[in-house]
Amino acid sequence: MSIIKSESPYPVIKVILAYQSSITAIAFLLVLLIVTVYAWNTLGGYGLAIGILTGAIVSAILKSYIEVLEIISDTLMPQ
Repeated sequence: MSIIKSESPYPVIKVILAYQSSITAIAFLLVLLIVTVYAWNTLGGYGLAIGILTGAIVSAILKSYIEVLEIISDTLMPQ
């Protein structure tokens, strides 16, 4: 018996879709921080540019996955 009740059989998808902009922003900032620190230590001044570029690529990929997830959820849970 589950304590948490949800009208949807896919509550994780609903949470991801509800917070999609926050998820992509946090992913961008984490990748930006990690890649910038690593690239700054190895390449010097180009580290920030590489960090921003990699963060943008990762957040774009994540955004496209979320759009696919949105299509799947529309198929599974018609309004």
